[in-house]
Amino acid sequence: MSTVVVTEDVTGPAYDKLAAARSLRRDADAWSSPERLRELLAHAEAVIVRNRTQVDQAFLEAAPSLKVVARAGVGLDNIDLDAADRAGVVVVAPLGANASSVAEHALSMALALSKSLIPSSTSTKAGGWDRTPTQELKGRTWGLLSAGATARATARLARSLGMDVVAYDPYIGPDHPEVLEIGLELAPLDDVLSRADVLSVHLPHTPATDRLLDAHRLALLPRGALLISVGRGEVVDESALLEALTAGRLGEPDSTCGRRSRRSQAPSKRCRT
Repeated sequence: MSTVVVTEDVTGPAYDKLAAARSLRRDADAWSSPERLRELLAHAEAVIVRNRTQVDQAFLEAAPSLKVVARAGVGLDNIDLDAADRAGVVVVAPLGANASSVAEHALSMALALSKSLIPSSTSTKAGGWDRTPTQELKGRTWGLLSAGATARATARLARSLGMDVVAYDPYIGPDHPEVLEIGLELAPLDDVLSRADVLSVHLPHTPATDRLLDAHRLALLPRGALLISVGRGEVVDESALLEALTAGRLGEPDSTCGRRSRRSQAPSKRCRT
C-alpha cells in the first residue's frame, strides 16, 4: 500500500476516502519541525502540502521513494519545481480551482472600500449617520496584474458592474482562448497602472515580481485608486504602500464626479450620497 504523507492542516472528506485506499500519515505541524518532517518523508511515495512546507532540495533528498507532490492550493512558490523535475517527482495542483472564490473576494473588497462599508457601519452602530459621498464603480476601469485564471474570473465580475477591464501579463498573449472569449484588453504595465481606478494583484512571488509595486509604480495609479491584493504579499512594497496611504493618494474617493467613461465618453456618475 502506497504511503501518503500530509504535512499541514489539510482536511476534508476526500482525505477520509484516501485513508481507506492508502496508508495515510498526517502531521499538521510537520512543516515546522525538520526532524518530524524527515521521519515522515523516509517512506513517503506521495506528499500533500499547502503553502508552509518548503519542498526544496533537502526535502526531496529526505524522501527517496517520493513520486508525487500534491499542492492543496494553486500557488507553487513554496515548491522548487526544477529540483522536483531533476528528482523525477511530479508536482500536481488544482490550478484555477479557486478562481471564482478569489474573484468574489476581490470584488467584495472593492465594493467594501468604494462604499466605505466598514467605517459607515461602525459610525452607524455608534449612533452616527455619515452622509459622505462614496464611489460608484460603473464606468470606471479595473486593472489586473495577471491574466491568469483568478484574474480572468475577476474580469468577468468587474464587467458585470459595467467597468472597463485591462490587464498586464507578459506570459499570456492576446490570442489566448479565454482572453479572446471575454474580450480582455492586454496592455503594458505602466499603462494598466495609470488607468486603473481599481487594481487587483493576482501574482505569485518570484524574483521578477518581488516588490513589483514599488513607490514609483504606486505613484502611477490615479489618485484615490483602490488596491486589492489577492496574490502574494511580497509583490507589494509595504513601506511604499504605507507612504501612499498616509499621503492620501490611495483609497480615498476623489471629488471628480462626472468624469467621462472611457467606454461611452458620456459623463459617468462616480459619487453618490
